[in-house]
Amino acid sequence: MFEGIITFALGLFFLSMMVFAAFDEHRLNRRATATTTGTVLREEIIKGDNGVIEGSHYVIRFEVDGGTFEVTTQNGDHKPGGLMEVDYDPSHPKTARATVDRRDRVDGMLFILIVVFAIPTAIGAWLIVSNIG
Repeated sequence: MFEGIITFALGLFFLSMMVFAAFDEHRLNRRATATTTGTVLREEIIKGDNGVIEGSHYVIRFEVDGGTFEVTTQNGDHKPGGLMEVDYDPSHPKTARATVDRRDRVDGMLFILIVVFAIPTAIGAWLIVSNIG
């Protein structure tokens, strides 16, 4: 029964993370209906604890209704001062993303991961129920 509880709990945890990611992407697609042009400010290098470069992202500044906002993207190869399109939510401009990061529908990989994590969740539930009776 202990194995069932662990399997169920881990499966449910990862399943909920994938469902949240899919919902978040869908919500952003629905709300970020306006587009503006932003300016690439800089590239930020991400280093691990040992000093090894693990990645980088670009910081883009954009203005909407007199307010200044920033968004990041890891896609592309951009230079400071370059222009990039930004999608944003007109009622809450801080909710934004670089247009190059837009997905017109929920990523297929997210759907696959939801299915993958649903399997151990179901197995864990089955193990718990079969040991109770």
